[in-house]
Amino acid sequence: MLPVDTSKERAVLCVLALQARETVSPDAIVDAIWGDHPPPTAIRTLGSHISRLRGLIGTETIHGDSRGYRLDIDPLSVDALRLESLIDEATVALATGRPEVAGARASEALGLWRGDPLGDLADGPTRQGERARLEELHALAAERQVEAELALGKHDRVVGDLESLIARYPLREELWGHLMLALYRSGRQADALRAFERLRQTLRHEVGLEPAPSICRIEHQILHQDPQLDLVPPPPPHNLPAAASSFVGRGDDIRRVAKALHEHRLVTLVGPGGVGKTRLALQVAGEFTDSFGDGVLWIDLASVRDPIEIAVRLAGDLNVTAPAGGSVETAILAFIRRRELLLVFDNCEHLAEPVSELIERMLEAGPAVTVLATSRERLASRGEFRYPVAPMSTPEQGPSDRDLLMFDAVRLFVERAADSSSPTGSTDLESVAEICRQLDGLPLAIELVAARTTFLTPAEILTRLRNRLDAVTDTSDSSGSADHRHGSL
Repeated sequence: MLPVDTSKERAVLCVLALQARETVSPDAIVDAIWGDHPPPTAIRTLGSHISRLRGLIGTETIHGDSRGYRLDIDPLSVDALRLESLIDEATVALATGRPEVAGARASEALGLWRGDPLGDLADGPTRQGERARLEELHALAAERQVEAELALGKHDRVVGDLESLIARYPLREELWGHLMLALYRSGRQADALRAFERLRQTLRHEVGLEPAPSICRIEHQILHQDPQLDLVPPPPPHNLPAAASSFVGRGDDIRRVAKALHEHRLVTLVGPGGVGKTRLALQVAGEFTDSFGDGVLWIDLASVRDPIEIAVRLAGDLNVTAPAGGSVETAILAFIRRRELLLVFDNCEHLAEPVSELIERMLEAGPAVTVLATSRERLASRGEFRYPVAPMSTPEQGPSDRDLLMFDAVRLFVERAADSSSPTGSTDLESVAEICRQLDGLPLAIELVAARTTFLTPAEILTRLRNRLDAVTDTSDSSGSADHRHGSL
């Protein structure tokens, strides 16, 4: 807490903090501090306040120029701005079926509220506007917390909270709708209907309006005991990345890996770079999103270099925070102890030993945890089931055009050529088959070469495959930002 003793200096700091990293004009600060009746020396006095604040928080923190002053701090270090960010996170979490996360974010947002906001500002448009905005954010945070509790089946517990909120915000119809739903799910149908009548009387008396159609619809559903009002458990959460393209072939692989996951708690997809381990793991994990009560979690280790960062990355994905002075790994193990999870660790080869050790400890701590991993090399963990991922099937020699499309590698090339809007990618299947043979059926290589059919025919590509790296590598990316795995293929 900064020792800012005078109300005027606190007001200056407040105005700058509400627009952190943005320049605020002197006139706007004067209006916020003195309202409609600033003293003749207001601008000069403001300069004195700024000077004293710089002495307290650092000369480099408050910048001034001809346009005004700027507080150069992280916006999320300002409670009012952090409040807004947390509400956004809670809203997204609710929309993506993660009510526990939404409830935690909303609770944290409400915890930032301390007494009467902006008490040091002069009573005027700035204070009134900002207070109204903050009051709205407070109400939204409370609504998100209630919605999270309802989604988690805690309808009995939120009735009292909703009554308190309605007393504070009697015209927020969404709160009345939540109260009606909470009462109905608690077996209090008559009380739910009485709540609707209370809302109707309040609106008629205060603003001369009837309840919104959405609230009237809830009353109608309560009267008819509509099953749609019953609690539907949210689907288990997952963070699987969206596939950028269709999945081709590998039906047998999907079935075998899925069977292995039913029989083993650790399955590792092993194979060379570009063989399609990640894409297969993503496809298989997508088949299990409804099978694990606490969800499916994807952990990409490609960018992790320090073994210590493995647990940090996992904790971030699990939304686990270690207590002050505590170990991140210990917090993870405590969290998963009673969780039913499928954890997918992608790109483990460069961290095989530390990943293997962490997985072993997690499988010991969480009896309902299953792990699917991808690696160029085996992890050598206890109980590991290794599944070798082979290249896609390619024709050994050129049968008829119809038979060629039975091979996964040829089908993949044709589909990716079509995705590239190629006029020639699927017309010369004999050349396509030969390309797939020369690329050893590696999916990544096939996809990269298929993209070239926008300006080369398959026959022309074949002539360039003598220098395979030139044929596959994207030379148009001069920034060097292309995936390094493409070059090592």
